[in-house]
Amino acid sequence: MEQITDDIIASAKAAHPSKELHLLKTEHGSAIFQVPPAEIWDTYWDLLVAPESRGSAFKHLVFGSIIYPDRERFVKEVAARPGLVNSFADKLVEIAGNKRVTEAKKL
Repeated sequence: MEQITDDIIASAKAAHPSKELHLLKTEHGSAIFQVPPAEIWDTYWDLLVAPESRGSAFKHLVFGSIIYPDRERFVKEVAARPGLVNSFADKLVEIAGNKRVTEAKKL
């Protein structure tokens, strides 16, 4: 995966002005994602809870949220490093708001 420059970030923001974008980095490269849209999240969750489709849940979440590189190029990069899906999915789950409760207080 190529290095994502300030120009690429500016271009992504200009092309998607109404979306909240996030730059996610691994040691193997970086990508720009949007917060997973509700319809992508809902399908991800349906896939995740059904044992026969659990393996495709992370792919659906990641491929449905990618902004840069384009989907076709990203699919090729993931084919070379399939673990990228899990690395990016873990962070996308958090970005979508699914975090562990850090505090609970009895009222």
